[in-house]
Amino acid sequence: MNKLKFPRLVLISLLILTLGNIVNAAPITYTGNKGQYTINYPVSDSTVHVYQKNKEIFQDSFVNTPASTNKPTPPQKQYGLITPKCIGSACLGMTFGELKTKLGNKVKYKAGPFMVDIDAVEVIQNGKVQYEICYSAGEKLRDKDKIICLSTDNSYYRTKEGVGPGTSVIQSQKVYGKAILTKNTDDESRESLTFSQLPKGYQRIRFRPKVKSGDGWAGIYPKFPEKDNSSIYNAIKIKPDAYIWLVMI
Repeated sequence: MNKLKFPRLVLISLLILTLGNIVNAAPITYTGNKGQYTINYPVSDSTVHVYQKNKEIFQDSFVNTPASTNKPTPPQKQYGLITPKCIGSACLGMTFGELKTKLGNKVKYKAGPFMVDIDAVEVIQNGKVQYEICYSAGEKLRDKDKIICLSTDNSYYRTKEGVGPGTSVIQSQKVYGKAILTKNTDDESRESLTFSQLPKGYQRIRFRPKVKSGDGWAGIYPKFPEKDNSSIYNAIKIKPDAYIWLVMI
């Protein structure tokens, strides 16, 4: 038996076996330049046998792997999703009552002060605050009221690119481009973070930074704003341990 004399035959045999994943197939006949050959597929072993005039002239082995009938398993969801309109199940424009219906009775709600001029209802699940529904201080959020602002500092929630509370500014820049950090003295001197290459629509997502050490500012700022009579200061430098603390939409 000489394997080299039957390259076309070997190719056809292995192609049929690969594409059809055939086991215990009936013999087939192949006509070549030098006559007629019979290809006998395995019954109990893993060898293809080739005969000419009832004489075995070639054999080759293969490994047969049965085709899987299972569908590919989708990747496990690791994070709750932040989009320009939603944090998890809560979305801008839906009413508070609609969100309650969507979340069911395993969720608790707690109203209280959030920051200056802003109150919020905490959405609590499994003993942990998932996100807050923000509204004007001194008011009460009713079931018929539409959600106009959402916030979270829960690291479970991320954008589809994986950026969210707890993500360092350095790491975020690898995803969204150069970080632009400002503070606004008309807004309680709060810092706000954005990036130069945010996807379309992401400009409405507000990233609030913090630092792990130091005076609490995520950036180093000039003594005066760039424009006269402006309340906005642009950071000269962002501290290396700055990270995203809060995400608001």
